[in-house]
Amino acid sequence: MNIATFLKEQLIVRKMNSALGCLVLSVLSIFLSWLIAFYNFPLAIIFPSLILGLFLLFFIILEPEFGFYFAIIFSFFHSFILFILLHAYTIKPGLLIDSSVWLTTISLLIFKVRNKFIGWASYSSPTSFAFIAYFGFFILEIANPDHPALLGWVMEFRRQLSIFLLFYISLEIFKDLKIVRRFIKFWLILGTSCAVYGCIQEVFGFLPGEKIFIYMSQENLLRIYVDGHFRKFSIFPDPTSFGIFMGFSAVFFLSQLSNPAAKQKRLLYFSCCLIMILGMLFSGTRTAYIMIPAGFFIFCIMTLNRKESIYVIVFGLIMLLFILFAPIHNYTIHRLRTVFLGSDDPSMNIRNVHRKQIQPFIQAHPIGAGISTVGEKGKQYNPGGPIAGFPPDSELLSRALELGYLGLIVYMLKLFIPLLAGLNGYFSGRDPEIKAYLISLVAVFFSIVLSLFSQEESLYTDIYMSILSALIIRLLIFDRPVILKND
Repeated sequence: MNIATFLKEQLIVRKMNSALGCLVLSVLSIFLSWLIAFYNFPLAIIFPSLILGLFLLFFIILEPEFGFYFAIIFSFFHSFILFILLHAYTIKPGLLIDSSVWLTTISLLIFKVRNKFIGWASYSSPTSFAFIAYFGFFILEIANPDHPALLGWVMEFRRQLSIFLLFYISLEIFKDLKIVRRFIKFWLILGTSCAVYGCIQEVFGFLPGEKIFIYMSQENLLRIYVDGHFRKFSIFPDPTSFGIFMGFSAVFFLSQLSNPAAKQKRLLYFSCCLIMILGMLFSGTRTAYIMIPAGFFIFCIMTLNRKESIYVIVFGLIMLLFILFAPIHNYTIHRLRTVFLGSDDPSMNIRNVHRKQIQPFIQAHPIGAGISTVGEKGKQYNPGGPIAGFPPDSELLSRALELGYLGLIVYMLKLFIPLLAGLNGYFSGRDPEIKAYLISLVAVFFSIVLSLFSQEESLYTDIYMSILSALIIRLLIFDRPVILKND
């Protein structure tokens, strides 16, 4: 019996319910009691943390799917745990997130080498090539002659590497529909939990740690306190990330109401969607307000041959008219109405002026100014640069400035190809359940791409874009008449 098998037997199968487990736990208890008695409390906390870290390390290596979900959960909850609960503002959680992704990748590679299992169908798809092309272009940016910010490139490369590896992990994790369904349940629980906590913030106010976080910098305060009202951010570091995640999550589960395999879950999905929409409204993210009708409109257009879609469109229009013109007046409804009824938004006018002014720079730099040279990152890593401190206010504009119009084309292909693949799979598919998943993912992708016109891409959107791109590839393979060998 090798070490991995022994550890799996003790930790996972027997759950330390053995003579060895009792001995180890007893020794740990005595040792921790000694630490608390003679070396004070903090040291007694560090040691269990190390033990917990080792357990997580073993679980991630032995169970790659656990590593996949742990990476998602920690990336979503790290701000709340570190900043709000522990007040650890100096800790940078990026390395912990990256480590979980890297360990999961290593675990999957070991499994594939040990079992001599190499399936190429997932990696020969146009979506995979688009991800590889974008990642390759990003690497080549280190040779950009206009790019002096090497440290900025390194920091952003670490994030892009983790996102790329998460795409690979997702391709390997989604082996069958059972795992896909498990991921959708996880998504529902995660989205609803975030929405519920956002609603709790609206009703009961912020925790003391959250108030400290809001007032710790002027940037945080200006971002959260708008028009005399505090925008809610749930477990996220800012209201925009919260609102956009709620927006595309609600799009997915609303469109899943038509899934024939989810008939018994329709009431659950609808109830959770209402909570997500409330959370989105409380976030005050106007971009997210557009995402739901836009994504759902695409879904209805693609399914116009169904009688239910006509009913949904009519019902949606009635609800929209009610929200816009009903005699209801509060901050949330007013902010929603400004999106659809239009208003003289000074911030939008400033953005339009900035975009017009920066166009000559984009046209003169086909490969951009380099990574981390725009906005606040530019001020940090490339102070004095031509676009350092320039507010892009859009992921597409940010990509155009840093990667040039050539890099923007590659980035747009990375967004467009999964969308096109999902549409083709929906119209040519045979399995009703898979078709329902594909059209829902198309609606989600469309809503996310729309959000990139007015918001920069957050870590959470980046994570889900890579996961859902891999999910589209796998769903297309599941629906093929003949599954390719070794895949």
